Amino acid sequence: MSTPLLKVKDLKKSYGDHQVLNGISYEIPEGKIVGLLGPNGCGKTSMIKSIVGLINDYEGEILIDGEHPGAHTKEKVAYLPEKNYLPAWMTPKQAINYMADFYKNFNKDKAYEMLRTFNLPEKQKIKTMSKGMQRQAALITAIASSPDYLLLDEAFDGLDVVIRKALKGILVEGVT
Repeated sequence: MSTPLLKVKDLKKSYGDHQVLNGISYEIPEGKIVGLLGPNGCGKTSMIKSIVGLINDYEGEILIDGEHPGAHTKEKVAYLPEKNYLPAWMTPKQAINYMADFYKNFNKDKAYEMLRTFNLPEKQKIKTMSKGMQRQAALITAIASSPDYLLLDEAFDGLDVVIRKALKGILVEGVT
């Protein structure tokens, strides 16, 4: 039996007296799409941030392809936070070139294909785009980084129905 791509065992996280994760355990094999559902404040984002190594003061164990989160797992995992992380002064084209410098597996052809699919202007400044367009630009850079594991926090937030359908197709295509 192969090692699961992601294994979480007895994950616990508290903020002061407020416990948001209480012994969460699961395994996700490679090639699966998994949704994480729950009410606001239940710990979904805390769990995602723990998996990608942005939160380290948790109890329990997280293994990505058999390794604890760290510098060596960054190439395997891409994280798209709920809030836009692309600099406001950039254009989607600049963001693609910028991210390509950071990720050795970044697929510029895929990024530009998604720009066309989303009908996103490559030379418009991020700061002048709608929330949905900013989300699309960030999704493009996350997906084109060619990770083994893609963590999307509020993946469809701000996206219209047409773009949601296109994104679902891109995500399914990436795991088959």
